Amino acid sequence: MAARTPRVRAVGLAVAVVLGASVPGCLLPELIVDGTGSGGGGSDLGGAGSGGAATDSGGAGTDSGGAATDSGGAGGSGGAPNTGGDGAGGDGSGGAGSGGTSSGGAGTGGATIGGYYESGDWHGFVGTAADLGTIDPTAFDDVANPPYCMSGSVNADDEFLGFAGWTWNLNQDPDCTPAGCVPAVEPVALTTDGVQVQIDNEFDTALRIQIQGMSGTTWCAALPATTGTMFVSWALFETSCWNGTGTQYGGESVESLQIVVPGPGPAGQPAEMFDFCVQSVSPANTPATGCSLSDGPGDGTYTLGGVQNTQVDRESLPYIVHSNVWSEDDGSQSITGEGTAFEIVQQTATRSTAYGPFSYPSVFIGDQYGLTSGTANLPATIATISSLPTVWSWSQPSGGDYLALYELWFNNPGSETPSAYIQIILGGEVTPIGTYQGNFAIGPNTWELWTGMLQGQPISTYRHAGAVFTEFEFDLVPFLSDAVTRGLSASLELTMVAAGFQVWSGSVGASSNNFCAMVQ
Repeated sequence: MAARTPRVRAVGLAVAVVLGASVPGCLLPELIVDGTGSGGGGSDLGGAGSGGAATDSGGAGTDSGGAATDSGGAGGSGGAPNTGGDGAGGDGSGGAGSGGTSSGGAGTGGATIGGYYESGDWHGFVGTAADLGTIDPTAFDDVANPPYCMSGSVNADDEFLGFAGWTWNLNQDPDCTPAGCVPAVEPVALTTDGVQVQIDNEFDTALRIQIQGMSGTTWCAALPATTGTMFVSWALFETSCWNGTGTQYGGESVESLQIVVPGPGPAGQPAEMFDFCVQSVSPANTPATGCSLSDGPGDGTYTLGGVQNTQVDRESLPYIVHSNVWSEDDGSQSITGEGTAFEIVQQTATRSTAYGPFSYPSVFIGDQYGLTSGTANLPATIATISSLPTVWSWSQPSGGDYLALYELWFNNPGSETPSAYIQIILGGEVTPIGTYQGNFAIGPNTWELWTGMLQGQPISTYRHAGAVFTEFEFDLVPFLSDAVTRGLSASLELTMVAAGFQVWSGSVGASSNNFCAMVQ
């Protein structure tokens, strides 16, 4: 990556546009990077005025641009709709003006809106934005869940004006009335210690994370790594994070969050290429280093049926709870819960245990065919995992055919489908998949080992040989190590750790009371 010349000033370039994609007229947050003031970029649904110097790329709109906040005169009106007229304004940095609502001329620095993302207490529309560069896609209309993947390039510039990135409104409802209105972006107080993000970064491009206040002020911090799961404390955010001379974030309410590729400089340097995916972003406290049943099951209430799922938070880390009905023709199911605690409250299937289960209501970390929690440093190569602490407390149903179990998935690097499985059965009477191989000691307990094939891939099942375990607190690495000695490749990646109930019939009342798993 090209070296960056130290910046000597901290002036903001604001790009704000009124957008519409899946929800017409929704407002995407302004994306702020360091640089000098310039005319705001237009979009198909209205221009963005700015108090900076006007350029030919100033978008047209029906309303006037916002007043300059530092230097320069008030931003002038955008040109008439469809004309893309120049916006007038004084030189210097200016605040972002409000965009018009009718069609305006095409401009640079536009942003687009797409899917609606909810994580913890944060919720709102996501999109992309770029200036002096390109970004693909330009919208996330058809992306119902993370990851949000984007690629492109940012050109070098003497003033370091270029940028590209992902942006998210943190407190915005998905719709409003009357039809055609703009869902308001409201302020949100940041009540946790910081933010946790998970990034997949093909080119290991340096990234920044930034938050924006309602007045347009932004605070940023360099992400501590180019890829993986990372926690960033709010104490690291400041207005000039590239040189450490800015004002530290002081707990102000904010409206949006961005993950940004800053442009290189000076002009003549190679463009900055990028290709990264935002797997998850969530409010978080300083991460715990282990799992304990003394911690609560987490937050987030829900009722789920069929194949519905939801994200919940436990100790500021995200988990996915999945109703996970596999054979809806055989019956229906409903689970209710809060955090990682859930109960099967309705289930009508009577499936024979000679076949696969009807459902697997479960809570998990990692990735399940693109449904991802972003928790606990997954995927992780087996050989690199030093510990995998976990706890699970659960309650037995009054009857039914079921198994209470952990399930671990392993993929070849880059593959989206499992190449091997491990199951750890704590309760239930259904016979495991495969052939019984004998009893073996793992840690202080004795386990039956069964081996076979699941969906054409090898599966090793460890079933507790003693009494039912309704509270399990253990490090799963010894299970991984045992499986490796029996042929599991240490070069495979662990992609998911789940706990729940495989159900064939009955099993109403089976409940997960608390679950935690972490990869270290």
